[in-house]
Amino acid sequence: MFIVHLTQSLVVLLALIGAAFWLKRRGIVDAGNAQGFTRIVTELLLPALVFASLSRNALRPELMLPGLVMLASVLTGLFVAWLLGLALRLRPGQLGALVLVAGFGSSVSLGYAPIAQVFPDNGKAMLDAVVLNSIGSTIPVFVIGVPIAAHFGSREGGSGDSGAAALRALRSFFTSPLFAALILGVAAAFVGLPDNAFTATLYQFLQTLQDAVPLMVALSIGLMLRPLALREVGLALLLVALVKLTL
Repeated sequence: MFIVHLTQSLVVLLALIGAAFWLKRRGIVDAGNAQGFTRIVTELLLPALVFASLSRNALRPELMLPGLVMLASVLTGLFVAWLLGLALRLRPGQLGALVLVAGFGSSVSLGYAPIAQVFPDNGKAMLDAVVLNSIGSTIPVFVIGVPIAAHFGSREGGSGDSGAAALRALRSFFTSPLFAALILGVAAAFVGLPDNAFTATLYQFLQTLQDAVPLMVALSIGLMLRPLALREVGLALLLVALVKLTL
């Protein structure tokens, strides 16, 4: 039954992505709207999901282990992709893109949405996903990924301000709603929120936002889809797939 439910959930998500792509082809919405939908997800919906998941569940030490394993896999992927890029003598911009894509994934678009579809109203599953993603993806992307992008980007463009760019990106993360949701969620889980009408209303509001994650993510992906010249990116896609499937 789980396989059937998983298949149905993924089909629904793919259908939503296809519907968004169809709307773009019809001219009802355009690719420029994708950035707005993505901002809604990252600035509103995901912080609500993260806070609701963390604050309602006790954080246990064993929850950290899968995240640490994922972090080790990410670091290994970054290193292996860097070696492959050096062997192929890629330009700095190409090398940086290969390293980042091979090491990190898009947990925002391809992580929370399927989990919300497959495990609706399952607080434990979403808590596991939030902790795993925070340790293994979200924090490393800003602490490790942003300096990598700034370094290779500055080398590609001949600019020397990679450190300043990395600091600006780190500052934006630590002042973002997502980071605030992480801190407030952990604090609320530790202190414990009172069981009253206000808290019940708050969680009902957060649940409504959480339910919108699959739809908004699907719309964002569908609007961003565009044809690719496989001749130009085929080798890079093959290398990324090889690294990710191996790890």
